[in-house]
Amino acid sequence: MVKRSLEQFASKDHEFIGYSNSSATDEGFSTEMTGVLRAYRGGGVATLLKLYGIQHAQMHGNGRLFTVNDAVNTAVLALNQKLVHLGVSKTVNQ
Repeated sequence: MVKRSLEQFASKDHEFIGYSNSSATDEGFSTEMTGVLRAYRGGGVATLLKLYGIQHAQMHGNGRLFTVNDAVNTAVLALNQKLVHLGVSKTVNQ
């Protein structure tokens, strides 16, 4: 299988503020990393990045979506749980 990936960048006023990357794997489509600069956290940037990644995966026929998280990143864990609750993703915690 050819590994397909998506790298996304968020900006404000032409300045980098966030990043997310996802890849198609044999198990489905995985969000591997999402990060937002501290000054912009809590403003929905990570949510938009993740939702765009999910939309991209679904548009390319990926029915199983998942992510793996460090247990200490409570903000992203909460976001992923919200996405699971909405039925758009499956979360795998480490």
